[in-house]
Amino acid sequence: MGEVRDCEGYTASCPPSTRAPAPASVAVLSWLTAGHLACEPRRSAQPSARVARTCLARRTGACMAIGNQLTELVAAARKDGWASGTGKLEVLRVQAQWLELTPMASRRGQSRVDVLRPVDPGDAPRRSLSATYGSGAQPLHTDGAHLSSPPDIVILSAESPSPVPTMLWRGDHWRTPYEVRENLAHGLFIVDDGTARFLAPAFGSGRYRFDPGCMRPADSRARRAFAYFEEALASAIAFNWTEPDQVLVLDNRAVLHARADAAATPERELKRLMFRVKKVERR
Repeated sequence: MGEVRDCEGYTASCPPSTRAPAPASVAVLSWLTAGHLACEPRRSAQPSARVARTCLARRTGACMAIGNQLTELVAAARKDGWASGTGKLEVLRVQAQWLELTPMASRRGQSRVDVLRPVDPGDAPRRSLSATYGSGAQPLHTDGAHLSSPPDIVILSAESPSPVPTMLWRGDHWRTPYEVRENLAHGLFIVDDGTARFLAPAFGSGRYRFDPGCMRPADSRARRAFAYFEEALASAIAFNWTEPDQVLVLDNRAVLHARADAAATPERELKRLMFRVKKVERR
């Protein structure tokens, strides 16, 4: 494995082959391997925006550094459900500009970077999990379930280690029993973000949508789907935040996650980015 340092100071581990890693199901940056290591500024429409740079690696080094970290994490998450590494969140935001990822905000008018801290129910937004569970343990959920079009990719980042893990559960819809699939696909929930309501199943269009904070079962199938996710928490895997600048990338279409009890750790803080993946037209 070779290493190439990009313009932002991130050191990417690069495979010895000059072939680019498989882009999985997302459209990724075109890989350029000719020439010497060089940085070229990219013009920004906003003078205050961070200037993105393209770093070209020599053939002997193997890969384009800028975008490589996020490309590999997203590809691994789409394959395995989630992937982790270390890096600065602002660097990942620059790298996301080179991928077909569309940033989105969790709520209208808010920043696209969410700061997640344990809060008391009275201080939490309406219909949020914190409004119901406070700083206690949260149930399994997908992010952005209250949105008509939820995010495909979620990035969580912690600048400091935390003893409070994130619980991860990856569903395999087509291998679940038929009755469970029927409940997930045909049971209807009332999705309420506090300003608007609509009906949606817990599984549709190839993705999960579930959040007990903003979704209420509207029929018996949905109630059974709700119970299914409650029981699934027992088989969730704990992801531990043990390193500074740790990053966790989730396939929000296939993976539900939950925060463990944070009542004793009020200083816990994660930052979150959410993206939609641009659909690629197949030829």
